[in-house]
Amino acid sequence: MESRLQPHTQELARALNDAEVVVRQLESEGFMLAKSKKNVEVIAVLITEQHSFSENTRLLDDNDVNIDYAYSSSIHLNGKSGLILRVSDPDKSERILKENGIRILTTTDLQ
Repeated sequence: MESRLQPHTQELARALNDAEVVVRQLESEGFMLAKSKKNVEVIAVLITEQHSFSENTRLLDDNDVNIDYAYSSSIHLNGKSGLILRVSDPDKSERILKENGIRILTTTDLQ
């Protein structure tokens, strides 16, 4: 599958693989960053006509998975947008969504 990502999104994908380097670079350029003491695990799903935002969230709710927060992203694959989810149980969420044919995006998709 061909990725049609914007250049800044490709840079973001590289940054995800080495966040410490990016933090040092930004701080050296004078940026002030809010840092977490731990990494926060999120999942990214592809929103399509068949698998809408509401379907994704309904599936998780029906299976007792809490969504702490969700936001859309500048990820665009084949004209579709990505949805970033912070959930109470990432492994369970991925399993449920995959079982229902919803595509989970990986860092490979972003490169």
